[in-house]
Amino acid sequence: NRLQLYYATLRKNGKWTRPVNISDGFIKKASNYSFLDPCVDPSGKILYFASDMKGGYGGTDIYSSKFDEKRNEWGDPVNMGELINTNGDELFPFVKNDTLLFSSNGLVGFGDQDVYMKKISGNEPPIHLPYPVNTQFKDTYPMFDSKTNTLYFSSDRNSQKTGYILDQRSEEHTS
Repeated sequence: NRLQLYYATLRKNGKWTRPVNISDGFIKKASNYSFLDPCVDPSGKILYFASDMKGGYGGTDIYSSKFDEKRNEWGDPVNMGELINTNGDELFPFVKNDTLLFSSNGLVGFGDQDVYMKKISGNEPPIHLPYPVNTQFKDTYPMFDSKTNTLYFSSDRNSQKTGYILDQRSEEHTS
C-alpha cells in the first residue's frame, strides 16, 4: 500500500470540496511511491512532505513544493538536500517560521528515530535535540505550539524508570 497526498477545500457554505490527489502532479507513476506527513508553512504557500520517490538520498526524504497561484496547483517537489536527507528515513516535517523540525534515523542520534531542527534558509547542519526530547527510543512527529512554547512529539518510550523526565516529575509529586 502506497500513501498519497490529497487536499480538500472548505467552502463558504461549510461543505468540503471533493478530495484531489496532488501526488499525481509530482511524479509519473506516483502510485508506485508513498507521499506522507504533509505540513503547510504558516503562509499556506509551501508544502513539506516525506516521500520515497526516486531521486532521493535514502528510504524517505523530505521535500518541499511551492504553490503556483497562476496555475492553481502545487509545483514540482524539491528535495530538501543532503544536510537534512540521508540514506535513512527522514519523516514528519513541521515548519515554524524559518525552522524545520523533523525526525531521522540516518543522522547521528541516540537511537531509532530522533527529533532534529534546522533553519530552512541556512547552511548549518540540523541540530539534534537533547535529552529529554530524544532518547534511545523512537522519538518522532515533532510539532511546536507557539502560544504555549511547547514541543509535542510521539515516542515509544515506556513508562518504566527509563530516566524519562515526566516519570521523574511524577515520582517527585507523589513522594
